[in-house]
Amino acid sequence: LEKRLETFVVVPNKENQNILDDLGSAHLMKPANLSDILRRSEIEIEDLVVFDKEIILDPEILESVEIKIKYEGYIKRQTEILGHTKRLEKFKIPTDFDFNLVMGLSNEEKEKLIKIRPETIGQAGRISGVNPSAIQALLINLKGNKRLKNTLTHSDNINAR
Repeated sequence: LEKRLETFVVVPNKENQNILDDLGSAHLMKPANLSDILRRSEIEIEDLVVFDKEIILDPEILESVEIKIKYEGYIKRQTEILGHTKRLEKFKIPTDFDFNLVMGLSNEEKEKLIKIRPETIGQAGRISGVNPSAIQALLINLKGNKRLKNTLTHSDNINAR
């Protein structure tokens, strides 16, 4: 059913525009597959039968396919956020890190970070009152310090030769 909805194309002709009017949906500006039409909030999967008489009408299949298609963008975004969050959990903050030196942190954010001493950026992001902009400032500062240390270590190795 998913494959059929992806491949069945509805063209913006008068008949199809009238059907969309009856469904309370906007007209097509260009050809669209049934999956794209289903993503419209006012369209339900059963409505698509008017375009394609061969759609399977098994309620269990219809419901699972409708949920998957309507929410796949949201699910993809949440999966990306989850991956980003997992990466932040792995990004360690040195135990001797001086939060006072980070430009862009408010005094309140500095106080909370100093008091709690999060071990990772992920933990810092869960502290109440520490805004996403503060996390970005921390990341920039930590990445900059890491690059600086790598550069200094690399030049020390060259000088030692």
